[in-house]
Amino acid sequence: MLNAIQKFYKPKETRYLTHSFHPYPNKLVPQVARTIIKEYTKENNTILDPFVGSGTTLIEANLLKRNSIGIDLNPLACLISKVKTTPLEINKLNDVTKKLLDDSHFNLKRNGSLRDFTDRINPDIPEFPKREYWFQKDALIGLSVLKELINKIEDVEIKDFCLVAFSSIIKECSNASSLYKLTKLEEPKRISKLDVTCKFREKINQMIESINTYNLKTNSNFIEIHQKDSRYLRDIDEADFVITNPPNFSLDFPRCFKIHFWWLNLDDIKKLDRMMIGTKKINGKLINLNIDCADNLINKIKEKNHCMGIALSKYYYDIRQVLTQMHRLLKEDKYCCINVSDCVLHGNPIRAPDTYIELAKQAGFKLDKRIKRIVPKKALVFASKDKIEELLVFKKT
Repeated sequence: MLNAIQKFYKPKETRYLTHSFHPYPNKLVPQVARTIIKEYTKENNTILDPFVGSGTTLIEANLLKRNSIGIDLNPLACLISKVKTTPLEINKLNDVTKKLLDDSHFNLKRNGSLRDFTDRINPDIPEFPKREYWFQKDALIGLSVLKELINKIEDVEIKDFCLVAFSSIIKECSNASSLYKLTKLEEPKRISKLDVTCKFREKINQMIESINTYNLKTNSNFIEIHQKDSRYLRDIDEADFVITNPPNFSLDFPRCFKIHFWWLNLDDIKKLDRMMIGTKKINGKLINLNIDCADNLINKIKEKNHCMGIALSKYYYDIRQVLTQMHRLLKEDKYCCINVSDCVLHGNPIRAPDTYIELAKQAGFKLDKRIKRIVPKKALVFASKDKIEELLVFKKT
């Protein structure tokens, strides 16, 4: 087991089946999830992931004939997870997407100004801050045509499938960099209307091929996906095992997907930013965790940035609430596994695994194993050294 967990997997090795549908930051490596699930569960057991993200746990659990429940507050995460784990009838999917692409190509061959174009076919071009800053005129036209045509698809599952394909190409069609934060490219590439359709065609064809293969491997075990706050779980069944990859405090999820939310008309991004665990937009008082290593670090950071210190204390307080819910929903004498990594904040190294261990103890867990993984700096963006991840395995006693 240790060899499989500690091995470094190249990005290409982690994109099999539907894992490649949509980019998502801080993803759990599929092979690691599979190894852990096989080690601690049996067929038809129920697995819970309270931070399901893009659905890695759900896919691997299903392939191993386990039931699974995924929870996430992010509506985009729930949409991606749903599409990645839903088998589709391929012939119907091919027919619908072929018509979509043909109609898109026909409409985009027309000429005229943006105003003439919008008056003619009434596409849904969302209003959002700095729209022309982030998107060129032709990209706006191409994306709006696709979005309008996708909205007309009657089959809900195929419509969601196309929305995920659409969402996955938004950044490629924008002036934004591909990094998991919203920054503008120094020299944006020229995007034509038909470039948008070509990117979408390439993506949808790749996804159809992947879902066809997934159809052959999927099992009849149930998969539940809930858009809920994991701090306050209700009406969720008990689980035989919990595995999750919590949000990293240094990663701003709402900002990562801001332009996706604008185009997909999802929840209010500002409201979600205030609700999500790890948000920096906190008004309140410093929370004492009664954990020396965490409280000392929080006070150091507070001296440099008052608001950031308060936000970090709230982050750990929220994680403890989730751990308490995990403990409540996990069956007696069963295990949970949490993937945690270090980061640096205002020059201070954050040893997150150490704090997570103490938080888990406060929630009622006992540490069973602590497994380190090394992610080489060459596989990371702008990293000066290797990244250390730790898989923390706890037992409910």
